[in-house]
Amino acid sequence: MPLGMSPEKKAALQKAFADEGLPNTFKALEKRLIERGGEYMAAGKLSWADIIVYYFAAELPDKEVNKDIFKIY
Repeated sequence: MPLGMSPEKKAALQKAFADEGLPNTFKALEKRLIERGGEYMAAGKLSWADIIVYYFAAELPDKEVNKDIFKIY
Protein backbone atom coordinates (compact mmCIF):
# COMPACT_ATOMS: atom_id res chain seq x y z
CA MET A 1 0.00 0.00 0.00
CA PRO A 2 1.43 3.41 -0.92
CA LEU A 3 2.46 5.60 1.95
CA GLY A 4 -0.39 7.66 3.31
CA MET A 5 -3.18 5.67 1.63
CA SER A 6 -6.03 4.95 3.98
CA PRO A 7 -7.75 1.54 4.03
CA GLU A 8 -10.92 3.25 2.77
CA LYS A 9 -9.07 4.71 -0.24
CA LYS A 10 -7.48 1.35 -0.98
CA ALA A 11 -10.89 -0.37 -0.84
CA ALA A 12 -12.39 2.27 -3.15
CA LEU A 13 -9.58 1.80 -5.69
CA GLN A 14 -9.95 -1.99 -5.58
CA LYS A 15 -13.70 -1.68 -6.13
CA ALA A 16 -13.21 0.67 -9.08
CA PHE A 17 -10.68 -1.73 -10.58
CA ALA A 18 -13.07 -4.68 -10.18
CA ASP A 19 -16.14 -2.77 -11.39
CA GLU A 20 -14.60 -0.81 -14.27
CA GLY A 21 -10.98 -1.66 -14.97
CA LEU A 22 -11.26 -5.43 -15.29
CA PRO A 23 -14.45 -5.54 -17.35
CA ASN A 24 -13.06 -2.96 -19.79
CA THR A 25 -9.76 -4.82 -20.05
CA PHE A 26 -11.42 -8.18 -20.62
CA LYS A 27 -13.80 -6.73 -23.22
CA ALA A 28 -10.84 -5.27 -25.12
CA LEU A 29 -8.98 -8.59 -24.93
CA GLU A 30 -12.05 -10.49 -26.07
CA LYS A 31 -12.49 -8.09 -29.01
CA ARG A 32 -8.86 -8.63 -30.00
CA LEU A 33 -9.30 -12.39 -29.70
CA ILE A 34 -12.39 -12.35 -31.93
CA GLU A 35 -10.62 -10.15 -34.49
CA ARG A 36 -7.88 -12.76 -34.69
CA GLY A 37 -10.20 -15.70 -35.30
CA GLY A 38 -11.32 -16.45 -31.75
CA GLU A 39 -8.79 -19.11 -30.91
CA TYR A 40 -5.44 -17.44 -30.14
CA MET A 41 -4.37 -13.95 -29.14
CA ALA A 42 -1.52 -13.68 -31.66
CA ALA A 43 0.13 -15.44 -34.61
CA GLY A 44 -2.70 -17.96 -35.12
CA LYS A 45 -1.16 -20.34 -32.60
CA LEU A 46 -0.52 -20.62 -28.89
CA SER A 47 1.86 -17.88 -27.80
CA TRP A 48 3.09 -16.13 -24.69
CA ALA A 49 0.21 -13.69 -25.13
CA ASP A 50 -2.31 -16.50 -24.57
CA ILE A 51 -0.42 -17.80 -21.55
CA ILE A 52 -0.15 -14.34 -19.97
CA VAL A 53 -3.85 -13.55 -20.48
CA TYR A 54 -4.84 -16.92 -19.04
CA TYR A 55 -2.52 -16.57 -16.06
CA PHE A 56 -3.76 -13.04 -15.33
CA ALA A 57 -7.41 -14.13 -15.35
CA ALA A 58 -6.81 -17.40 -13.52
CA GLU A 59 -4.87 -15.73 -10.70
CA LEU A 60 -7.41 -13.04 -9.88
CA PRO A 61 -8.30 -13.33 -6.19
CA ASP A 62 -12.01 -12.92 -6.92
CA LYS A 63 -13.00 -15.34 -9.71
CA GLU A 64 -16.53 -13.93 -9.76
CA VAL A 65 -15.20 -10.69 -11.26
CA ASN A 66 -14.56 -12.23 -14.65
CA LYS A 67 -16.91 -15.19 -14.86
CA ASP A 68 -19.41 -13.49 -17.19
CA ILE A 69 -16.96 -11.24 -18.97
CA PHE A 70 -14.19 -13.29 -20.49
CA LYS A 71 -14.65 -17.06 -20.65
CA ILE A 72 -11.18 -18.52 -21.00
CA TYR A 73 -11.24 -21.42 -18.54
